[in-house]
Amino acid sequence: MPTFKIDHANGKKIPTAKALPVSLTFKPTDTIADVKKEINRHFPRLPVTRQRLSLESKEVLEDDRALSDLNDNVTLYLKDLGPQVSWRTVFMVEYLGPLLIAPIFYHFPQIYGQGTFKHSKMQTLVYGLVMLHYLKREFETV
Repeated sequence: MPTFKIDHANGKKIPTAKALPVSLTFKPTDTIADVKKEINRHFPRLPVTRQRLSLESKEVLEDDRALSDLNDNVTLYLKDLGPQVSWRTVFMVEYLGPLLIAPIFYHFPQIYGQGTFKHSKMQTLVYGLVMLHYLKREFETV
């Protein structure tokens, strides 16, 4: 059963994993994802999504890589990637922008130096289509 030493990447201390370095033993059939789960068990404040493991050669190890591909007693270097934002949140915020900004410019033209005026049918149609488009994107994302 291979044993791996887990240490700080770049020699920088990780506040959420102060007890590093540690030595952990795994089955040969385990993967890097299993290593990350075990690190999370030892350091609960360091979730799997914040972890990046690499070799001394700076090669980043993918989650599906088998431990049998690595030499026994090798040192794996752990880096805390910091808080992660989900893609769902990114898209929700991205599509919310046009839903908030377009109505401001449509309903308050005095913002960009125009007095009040009546919008043409084409402007109203485009405004409605833009709003529907981004509403649809928001619903797809949820």
